[in-house]
Amino acid sequence: MFKKSIVMIGATLLCGLAVAQSPQNLLLNGDFCNGMKSWLPHNENGVTIEEKVAPGGLNALKLVSAKEHYVANYSLKVKPDTDYTITAKIKTDGSAQVYLFFCRTPDADKYNTRSQVFTRSTDWIDVNIILNSGKAKEMPVICRVIGAGTAWFADIKVTEGNNMPVENLIKNSDFKTKTRYKSVPDGWTPAIQTPVATPDDYIFELTNQTPPINGAGVFKIANCLVSGQKVQQPVPGQVYTYSFYAKNVVSGSNTEIQIRFDNKSDRVKLSDKWTRYSLTSKLKTAWPATSVRAAAGSSFYFSAPQLVMGAQAQPWVPPKTEKSVVVTTIREAVAEAESRKISGKPNESDWTKAPAYPVAHITKGRQEALIPATARILHNDQFIFVLFESKTSPEIKVGNPTKIDWGNICDNVELFLTDTANDGTYIHYAVDVNGHSYSAYNMTPEILGITSEVAKKRDSWTACITVPLTLFKANRNWKIAFGRCYDHEKYGRIASDWSLPGSRHNTANFGLLRGVSVLPVPSLELEKLYGSMDRKKLFYGFSGFKNEMVGSSIDIRILLNGKTLWQTRQPFNGMTGEIELPADYEKMIETETRIALEVIGKNDQKYYQASRVLYLLFSSYARHNKAMEVYPKYNIFTEKDKYVELIVNMDKKIFDRLKVTLIDSNGKTAHSAETDSDLFLPSTRIADGMYKIKVEALKDGKIADVRCHESFMKLPFRQELVRMNRKMICLADAKGNFISMSYYSSGDHSYAYDPDYGPVNDALFIGAKKAGFNSVKKGFWLASQEKIDEWLAKAVKHDMPYLIDMSAVFPRGYYDGTFADNLSGPETEKIMVEYTRKLQKMTFGKPGILAYAPYHEPGYYRGGKGIIDSYRTAAILPEIKKNDPYRPITGFWAPPHWDTNGEPFGSVDGADFFIVDVYTRNLRKHCDELFRIAKASRIARRPLGQIFNIDNLGEDARECPTPAEYRAEVYTALIAGYRVFYNYIGIAPVRETWEEMIECNRRLPLFAKFICDDACRELASVNEQEVCYAVYERKNEFLIIAASKSNDTKTNLKIDLGKFTKTSLKECREFFDGNQVTMDGNVFTMELVPAGSGAWLFRK
Repeated sequence: MFKKSIVMIGATLLCGLAVAQSPQNLLLNGDFCNGMKSWLPHNENGVTIEEKVAPGGLNALKLVSAKEHYVANYSLKVKPDTDYTITAKIKTDGSAQVYLFFCRTPDADKYNTRSQVFTRSTDWIDVNIILNSGKAKEMPVICRVIGAGTAWFADIKVTEGNNMPVENLIKNSDFKTKTRYKSVPDGWTPAIQTPVATPDDYIFELTNQTPPINGAGVFKIANCLVSGQKVQQPVPGQVYTYSFYAKNVVSGSNTEIQIRFDNKSDRVKLSDKWTRYSLTSKLKTAWPATSVRAAAGSSFYFSAPQLVMGAQAQPWVPPKTEKSVVVTTIREAVAEAESRKISGKPNESDWTKAPAYPVAHITKGRQEALIPATARILHNDQFIFVLFESKTSPEIKVGNPTKIDWGNICDNVELFLTDTANDGTYIHYAVDVNGHSYSAYNMTPEILGITSEVAKKRDSWTACITVPLTLFKANRNWKIAFGRCYDHEKYGRIASDWSLPGSRHNTANFGLLRGVSVLPVPSLELEKLYGSMDRKKLFYGFSGFKNEMVGSSIDIRILLNGKTLWQTRQPFNGMTGEIELPADYEKMIETETRIALEVIGKNDQKYYQASRVLYLLFSSYARHNKAMEVYPKYNIFTEKDKYVELIVNMDKKIFDRLKVTLIDSNGKTAHSAETDSDLFLPSTRIADGMYKIKVEALKDGKIADVRCHESFMKLPFRQELVRMNRKMICLADAKGNFISMSYYSSGDHSYAYDPDYGPVNDALFIGAKKAGFNSVKKGFWLASQEKIDEWLAKAVKHDMPYLIDMSAVFPRGYYDGTFADNLSGPETEKIMVEYTRKLQKMTFGKPGILAYAPYHEPGYYRGGKGIIDSYRTAAILPEIKKNDPYRPITGFWAPPHWDTNGEPFGSVDGADFFIVDVYTRNLRKHCDELFRIAKASRIARRPLGQIFNIDNLGEDARECPTPAEYRAEVYTALIAGYRVFYNYIGIAPVRETWEEMIECNRRLPLFAKFICDDACRELASVNEQEVCYAVYERKNEFLIIAASKSNDTKTNLKIDLGKFTKTSLKECREFFDGNQVTMDGNVFTMELVPAGSGAWLFRK
C-alpha cells in the first residue's frame, strides 16, 4: 500500500513539474493528467483519456463521434479587455471535422473564435488562437467534433497576453524551390497585366540583386502582379499582418504598387532603397490571399514576404523545411520501397505503410481548386504499383468558380513515364473514374502490359496502376509523373498536378497537403434488395466491395417485433447474390416483419448492417426493386409563375396515403402536402434552386418504414421556354410499372434526366464540333459509345429500368457533309453490330433493360437519302432478335418522310413494338398505321406509349399545329390504345398555341389514371374513315374519347351506349368545348368541328 501511494504522488508531481517549466497555463487540467477533471462532456459515450499517445509522451483526450460530440472546460477566469493565447495539439483519424473553440461569455455564440477544420490531419498539428476577453469574466475552451469520426486533443494551454510563436505562414518565402516555368518559385503565380502584347512582354524572374535580409531571394516583376500564398488554415476573426520588402528597378521612377490581403488593400509609392511595407487585416474571407501589383509598364523588386498572426510586423523568418521523402527517379522510388518490397499484389496493409506523396491541382491564372489527393508507390520483382486516391469534387480556393465547369475537373488520372534523354520518348497512360483506360502513340495498354483498377466511393475514387518493370530499361533513366485533365477542348489542357521532382511534365505550381492520407476501411452500401417473382428468393446488390472482403459472411434474419423467426449465414463473395428463403416464410409475414442483413468480415468487423420491411420486397414492384417511385415533371404555366409537378406511384395494397415534402438547400420546407392518390400533381409555386424531394408512405396514419425517394435536384425553370429537340425517352405508366429515363438534345449538347440526380449534362450524345472532331469518323463513334457506357452504368447502379436508344450510339452525319463520305455502309453495319453485341453482353440477365430502340426518324437525314437508317435497321434489328428475342423494340418515326422512303417499319411485325413515339402534325394522316402497330402489340391494349409533337423546328408559326390539331393528335393516340402518360411538346412561336397545349397536357394524367385503372375496361376502339373514337367503362362511369381526321370539314359521330349498358346515363361532363353534343336516351351524338376532338364522361 505504501509503495502504491508513492507511485501515485510521484506521477502527480511529474505532471506539476511539466506545467511549471512552461509559461503559466491558466487552464485547469489542460494536460489531462487528472483524467476528465474540469472537463464536461456533451455525453459520456465516446470520451476517453489515452495516456502517453501525444508528442512528448503526453496524455490526450479522445472523442469518438457518430454525429457531433464536444467537451468543454469552464475553469478559465479572465481579466477584462486582455489578450489571451490558447495553444493545443490536435489530430484526427482522417475523416473527422475538428474545431478547437475559444469563446467569451455571456456572448459566446456571437463571438466564438475557433481553430481551423482538420478533416484529414492524421498527424499531430499545433493550433494557436488569440482572443481578447472584452467584457467577459470567463472564457470557456471547447473541443468539438462534427460528423462521424475520431479526434485527439492534447497539451491545451491558455496564457495571458499575445504569446503566439512567430511563424511565417507563407511557404517558400525565400523562393528556393523552383519549377520549370520561367523559374517561377513553387507556390507563386504570375498574373499578366493588360495591355501586354505577348506573354514574353512580362517579367517574373529571380535576380542576383542583393536581398535586404540574408537568406532571402529577390524577384524582378514587370507588367504582372505577384499572387502569393494563401493562409493554409485560416482562423476566422484572427488578425494577421502581411509584410514584404520592395524597391524601384529604375531609380527615381516612384513606382506605385497596390498591396492586397484578405479584403483589404493599400497603395504605396516605392523608393530606390529597400523598404518594408505591411498591411494588417482581421480575417473575414474563407481563403484569404496576398498579392502585390504595379501599374502596367512599370517594374519593381520584391523580397522577403511574410504573413504572421498578430497586429505587428515581425522580423522576417525563413520558411520551415518540409520533411518529405525525396524521390527523383523510378529507381530511387524502388530503392526507397525496398524495405517494404512485396511478394504479390499489394494489400491494404502494404498501401498504408507506403509513403503518401501529396497532390494538388492548380488551374490557370487566379482560378484555383485544391483537390486533396495522394499517390503511393510499391513494387515487387515484376511490377511497379502506383495508387492514386482523390476527391471527386475540388475545394474552390480563389477566383470566380462559375467561369469553369468544376464538375468535370476530377474525372481521370494520367501517368507519364518520361525519358530524361529528352529525345521525345515517353509513355502516356490514363484511366478515368469509370475504369476506362487508354494510352498514346499507338501503344495500347495491352502492348505495354499496363493495367489499372478503379474503385469509386461516394465522394472519392482510387486508381491502382500496375506498370511492368521491363518498361524501365537499363539504358534509360525513366521518371514518373501524374496528371489530371478536364475538358481539354473547352478550357485548354492543364499540366500534370504533381510529379516526382525533375520530370519535364511538372506543373507550374503544386501545393502540399498537411498530413498523410490513410486508406479508409472498406465500406459497403446496399444498392438493391428485392424479391423474386416466384417469391422464393431475395436478391441483393452492394457497392463498395473490395477484394480483401472476400471470405466475409452475410447473416440474414427474419424478425417480428425484434424476435428472430428464421436466420441463415452464407459466404459473401461479391457485389451481388441471392438468398434462399424458408418454404414457410410467407406464414411469418406480418405488417411488422423485417428482413435484417449483416455483412461480417473475417476479423469480425461489421461492414454493413441494416433491415428492410420484408413484405415490401415482394410487392408488385419487386422486379423493379422499389415499392414506390417519384417522377418529377417540370412545367411552366405562365411567364411569371413557376410550378413543379410530381407523379408518385405507390402500391395501394401497402400504403394508404403519401406525404410529399420539398426541402430547400437550407433545410427548410418549401412545400408539404398529403394525398391518397397515386397521381400527385401539386401546383406549387417555388423559386429556382436545389431541392430535396422527400416522399413518405403512410399506413394507418403512421410513416411506414420504406425506402423513400430522396434526391437533390435543380428545378430548371426559366422566365421563357427554351427549345429542346427530343432524342429518347422511356416513361412509366400510371401504375408505376416502369421507371422514367429521359434523354433530350439541345443544339450540340445533350441532357439526360436521372431521377436521383436531376439533369445530367453530356450524357450520351455530344455534337461532333464540341467533341473536337471535324467530321463524323470512327473516333467520334468511340467517344459516343463511352458516353452511353457511362449512362448505362449509372442506370444500373441506381437500379433504374432503362431503355437503350440504339440510334443515340451512332451519330447520323449531321456535321460536315453526308454520312456516306465518312463511313461506308459495310463499315457502318460492322460497327453497329459489334456495339449492339457489346450492349447486350453488358445487360444480359439483368432486369433493368426494358426495350431496344433501333429506330430514330427512319429514312431521314440531310438530303433524305436514308443511308444511315437503312443500315441501322438492317444491322441492328436481326442482332437484337437473335440474341434477345423476348424484349420488345420501340419505334421512333417521322411520318413526313414516309412518302419518299416507304413505311417506317417495313415488314417488321407490329407485335415487336412496345412504344411508339411520334412527333409530327401529320399523325392523323397516318392513323391507320398507328392503329395497326397498337393492335398488334404483344402488350394487348395496354402498351406504354407517348406522343411527341416537336414538329415546329422552324421559327415560322405556320409550322406549328393549331391547338385543335394538337388535341386531335393526342386524342388519336389515346384512342389507338397508347397511354399518353406524359406529353412533351415543342415550343410554338405563338403564345396562345403553347398555353393551350400545356392546358391540354394538364388533362392527360386524368385520362391516363382512368384508362390504366385495374377496374377500367375498353368497350370499343374504332378507326373510321373520318373519325376515330374509343369507349371505356370504370365502375359506374363511361369515358368517350373522339378525334376528327379532317382539318377542313365538320364530322358527325353517333354512338349507341345502350349496347353497353341498360341503365340510363344521367350526367354528362365535357372536358373540352367547341363540339355540339346531344343525348337521346343513351344514344350519344356529336358534331366535331374541323380538327375537333373531345372527351366526355357519363355516370349511371
